[in-house]
Amino acid sequence: LKYYLDGLEAAEQSGDKRTIGSCCNNIATVYGAAGREPQLCLKYYARAMQQAKAINNLAFAGLIATNMAGEYMRAAKKDSAEMMMSVALDFANRSGIRAYEYAVTLTGVGELYAQMDKPAEAQQMLLQAIALFDSLKRPINVLNPIMALCNLYLKQNKIAEAEVLSKRLLHDAQFYNARVFIREGYKILSEVARKKKKYEQSLEYFTQYSAWNDSVFNDDQQKSIANVQARAELAQRELEVQYQTTQKTQELQILKLNNRYLRVGVLL
Repeated sequence: LKYYLDGLEAAEQSGDKRTIGSCCNNIATVYGAAGREPQLCLKYYARAMQQAKAINNLAFAGLIATNMAGEYMRAAKKDSAEMMMSVALDFANRSGIRAYEYAVTLTGVGELYAQMDKPAEAQQMLLQAIALFDSLKRPINVLNPIMALCNLYLKQNKIAEAEVLSKRLLHDAQFYNARVFIREGYKILSEVARKKKKYEQSLEYFTQYSAWNDSVFNDDQQKSIANVQARAELAQRELEVQYQTTQKTQELQILKLNNRYLRVGVLL
């Protein structure tokens, strides 16, 4: 944050509108990631937008508008978020530039549509983002829309599509050692196997997810919370393997109830 604040001060002294806009956008993003109030983030995003318009950089303006839409969603202002998403797409399309900023805008809008339970719109945006990142040869950046689309497919119970895409997610993430995406790849594949009632495979993937979860979260407090959740879910998968061949509908309901008490036990 200090780096961006110092950069903003220097840019203001030189009158560099592009750098002022970039610093304001990044400051808002850092504040948002830190959980600061949306109004503070929107203040910096609005200033970034002002600079983007001043230099007629519509692609950058579209990216900023997407970020603003995310803050409106975080503030539970869905109507404002959707309006800003339309603004973002309008800026991006008017720019005529199909580059990094456009792909980021498509990704952000797609993720927001998914949050709004608009799967068709979300899928359209995310597929476009993946295709554009691939054409730009941005193998790291494409992992984010791939992950978002995997989760969308899971939510829609499109298991075959989720499995194919999540295997690509894991493969590419491993190649580039993108630890967060490796973790998420294993988690999604565990859910895919679970929905296919391949409980042993689900357990194997989830064990890998748990291991990567520990490596990603080094902070002791975050690690403790992640472990509580992972241990509870891991225990459920172990039970599912144990009862795979004998459990009927009624017994599965009992299994879920037992897991609720198990979670309480882990927390104690």
